[in-house]
Amino acid sequence: MEDFKRGDIVWLRDYPFGSPTNIYGKIVGIIGKDYYNILLQSGLNEGTIIKYKWYRLLLKERKSPNVEEDS
Repeated sequence: MEDFKRGDIVWLRDYPFGSPTNIYGKIVGIIGKDYYNILLQSGLNEGTIIKYKWYRLLLKERKSPNVEEDS
């Protein structure tokens, strides 16, 4: 199991082969040890938050916790 953190940018993996797709998003919440809430930033569901299990995610970019984002 990978150790993702809030703010990390992740690729979504396809089923059943596990290769990364062109869809990525930002982790906005952690649910227990296995599930993560992902704010999708590309694809048809862009802008929605969807729950995914850890094995469906692949780390694209790790955000530093000290960097604040402009909203």
